[in-house]
Amino acid sequence: MADESEKQTRSFSSWKFEMLDAMSFDPELSGDVFRFAYRLLAHVNRETKLAWPALETVAAQMGIHRHTAGRHAQKLCDLGWIERERPNRRAGYHFRFLEGRICRILENMDDRNSKLNEDRERRFEVADLQRRESFEVANLHFRGSKSANFDVAELLPKHLQDNSVHRTPSDSAPEGSDSDPSYGTDQGRRANG
Repeated sequence: MADESEKQTRSFSSWKFEMLDAMSFDPELSGDVFRFAYRLLAHVNRETKLAWPALETVAAQMGIHRHTAGRHAQKLCDLGWIERERPNRRAGYHFRFLEGRICRILENMDDRNSKLNEDRERRFEVADLQRRESFEVANLHFRGSKSANFDVAELLPKHLQDNSVHRTPSDSAPEGSDSDPSYGTDQGRRANG
């Protein structure tokens, strides 16, 4: 008997979690309405899956006014998450959580996930094309040796052809200056006069 009641408790807990999980994906639920649904779900009976707390009780737990709690309950009814019934005018409301909205929300999530995957694939395709183009720009070519060496072509890109980084100090220094390595030696003095 203990195993059976434990299974029922687990299945009830998983049902509650599925409801909350699906509600968290619903873009039409605001944070306050979701909090109200969470508090309402805390009052659900395991056997009947009905909740019958007074709106004043839930409002007090959330720190909101009773009328605000009533608006949140109405929003959940309008969206198809709960249905509320009242046996007579003097009795309080009984709230029943409906599972029909879960399927629609999960289908929408599958659609969103497939669109996200398509977008990611397109971005990877563009990245692969850009990577190939950058290899073509670098002018890599294959030398037919067994060691499969790759060499970068001798041509520098246009923006680097007149760059001082590729010059040696003797190329850029005027003759006879301090940065000329031959200046000050016997050969430099003979060459300079």
